[in-house]
Amino acid sequence: MVQSSTNSKKELVVADPSINSTSTNQDLKNSNCSSLKASPSSSTSPSSQKLPIFDFKMLAEPPMWLMFFMSLFMMAGFNSATGYAMASATQYPGITNLKASILPTLIGAAHTAGTLASGYLTDFAGPITIVTLSYLTGSIVVFALWYNATTFPSFIAFSILFGFFGMNTNNTIPIITVQFFGVQRMASNSGMVLMGCVVGSLCGNIGIAKAYDIVDNRGQFRVAILLTGASLAVACLLSIANGYLYWRRRRKGLLASDTLYQ
Repeated sequence: MVQSSTNSKKELVVADPSINSTSTNQDLKNSNCSSLKASPSSSTSPSSQKLPIFDFKMLAEPPMWLMFFMSLFMMAGFNSATGYAMASATQYPGITNLKASILPTLIGAAHTAGTLASGYLTDFAGPITIVTLSYLTGSIVVFALWYNATTFPSFIAFSILFGFFGMNTNNTIPIITVQFFGVQRMASNSGMVLMGCVVGSLCGNIGIAKAYDIVDNRGQFRVAILLTGASLAVACLLSIANGYLYWRRRRKGLLASDTLYQ
């Protein structure tokens, strides 16, 4: 009897540590679960926070409006040249409608090549520099070649050079917006800037067409050509002002994020 009671006591003593360890592990699991539920940082991270699609505070930023009007004047000039190059060529002897119809095609093909080239050169010179040189060269081509073009080869030369240099904004505007305002809302910021292209396309065509009806109704297209070159010249000046703002903000450390371009 004494031996049996001693054995039962040993069994109880052996069983007690397992019971205590099991209960301790369960308590730890419960405490961990409660701590995870209680800590807000574990369930909500900064990257999971939703941002509004449009940040209307950007409308108070001068670079936003400079880029908007830069796109407006650029598109006004580019669309006018595309629309009036063919019509202005047919007023000269030997240039038929069939021959002149190739000019918009040449402008479009050269524009594709110019867009690819500008994207490559942007890595070396920076997007603001490439856009400024593009508008400056396009304006010079309009004043020097289109204004003085009288033969079919001269119109071909104008179409190729203007298409290559005249419009290289759509692929560089997103990069410029990132330089000023950071990566967040890049799509919406770029979209707000490129709305200037829509307005410029409408206003440019209407304005130059009206000027042609009033002044150039004899078929000379001189005012249309001058307004096209002037539009690109204004876009160039706005791009220079935008570059100056970027230089000042970068010097003072006011940019939203670091940039790959100097």
